[in-house]
Amino acid sequence: MEEGSGWWDRRGRLHAAAGVLRIEAEELTGQPYGDGPGAELAEIRGSVMRVRRVITSPPVSNPAPAFEGEEAVRGAAGEALRAAEVGDEEGVARSAGRVVAALGGAPSDGRGAELLVEGGMAVAGWLRRWGYRDLAWSVLQRARVRAGPRSVLVAEEMRVLLDGGWPGRALERAGCQGVAVDAVTGPVAAVALAVLGRASEADEVLAAAAVAAGSVRELAVVDVARATAALEASRPVAALEHLARLPGVESCGAGLWWEALVVRALAEARSGDTPAAAGSLATAGRESPLRTLGDPWARELLSALAPRALGDDGMVLRNLAAWAGVGPQPDLAEDHHTP
Repeated sequence: MEEGSGWWDRRGRLHAAAGVLRIEAEELTGQPYGDGPGAELAEIRGSVMRVRRVITSPPVSNPAPAFEGEEAVRGAAGEALRAAEVGDEEGVARSAGRVVAALGGAPSDGRGAELLVEGGMAVAGWLRRWGYRDLAWSVLQRARVRAGPRSVLVAEEMRVLLDGGWPGRALERAGCQGVAVDAVTGPVAAVALAVLGRASEADEVLAAAAVAAGSVRELAVVDVARATAALEASRPVAALEHLARLPGVESCGAGLWWEALVVRALAEARSGDTPAAAGSLATAGRESPLRTLGDPWARELLSALAPRALGDDGMVLRNLAAWAGVGPQPDLAEDHHTP
């Protein structure tokens, strides 16, 4: 269970069905643990179990690890933060348990405390992307005890609520926490407004966020939010126009660049340009296959594009679709085009 090799309930219906069919339960999960990124998926699932254990264990039986000085705190949190910035989901998984345990331990001082909060938000974002919104929220509340209602923390809380299907509550979160809509919370608020059908208000918030942006990356975040809001308003052509203004991956950062690729693929697919959509999604899969496997939009696109894509892009998408459980298993003995 702790290593992710047996994360399902062995007394549940899955194993009962496998017993009747006389096959291995792994064949029914849609998350194979063989060739491909199976080991990495197991690492993620195991790390999630460790985070859950840290959060749910009573404090007396779950003492926080004794971090020897600020350098150790920086090491654990910095690893999670760097991994999240480059789209390395497995890298975040390796340090997630240590970061969450440190957040619940004795307060540290100086830059170590600041980095620990940032690392905690990186872990919360990782948990949210993989669908563990309850754990993400718990991690954010641990970070809040140390940091208070700062904009970056409230923005991540808003993302958790938005991903959970509560755009109205996401909007309320910024207001009830006394955080102004700025370059950090504005893009999330705009997407929530677009989901609620309030496109004109979303445009106003994004315009204000662009004015408040203090870096090229913050402007890029606004443009990705513009594209996402345009998709919510069924305007894929406008979404592509917004994405065309993005700077390169060096300025955006690998994580944001991957997000932009998935949004671009969705906009191209809704515009009827299947080859371009397949190319964008395949590029996203090559950049970060695990993040692509875990993202709901990417999985939806995989199931639609993989059967129709051609060439190397098609091979990448079919392999990803198989590993995501939305396509047939690839013949890895003959196929070497793994992402």
